[in-house]
Amino acid sequence: MLTRRAFVNASTMSAVAVAAISGRGQAASIPEAATMKEAGTQKPLAPIPGPIITRLSR
Repeated sequence: MLTRRAFVNASTMSAVAVAAISGRGQAASIPEAATMKEAGTQKPLAPIPGPIITRLSR
């Protein structure tokens, strides 16, 4: 005979297993992280030609 405690434990374990499997599928859609061959920093961006316009908030 199946006790209430055994039923709850079995259903909990089943829910955890389903969540773990669906979590792997979701993790597969995450894009791969960018990697570099060297540890150097990126060159600075070239300045935009034209006048520099700044807005001062008052």
